[in-house]
Amino acid sequence: MMEFVKYSRPPFGNAPPAILMGLEAYFVEFRPPGEFLRAVLENNLMEAFNRADTWSASAMADIAAAIYNEAPAYIPNPPPMASPADVLTKPHGDPGNVRRWLQIPHIAPTWAAGWTAGWRIKLAALKGHNDAS
Repeated sequence: MMEFVKYSRPPFGNAPPAILMGLEAYFVEFRPPGEFLRAVLENNLMEAFNRADTWSASAMADIAAAIYNEAPAYIPNPPPMASPADVLTKPHGDPGNVRRWLQIPHIAPTWAAGWTAGWRIKLAALKGHNDAS
């Protein structure tokens, strides 16, 4: 009979803390990401590896998993955008989505402030929960 060994792995694997902080700043506070992270968010694999340092390159799968599993997959009650062509479905996946996400604070500042406040509450609760375990 085969036995399965359980092992513990951090929720984001080997994703560098600086990258996770950059993702949080992008998704929660609408701050522009660096060149490496922008390439990852835009689904530009070749450019992401070109821009990655050794640590980020070796953790690329964990970084992608963090975005896939933790980033907003869609935007509930999306903000009003400049035109119907600018409708935002999610804040990652292609260059247009990233560009539109970074425009939100300028186009819909009230919506952006509400989004940021809501996510800060969620993150504080999550971080508090993780500290307790």
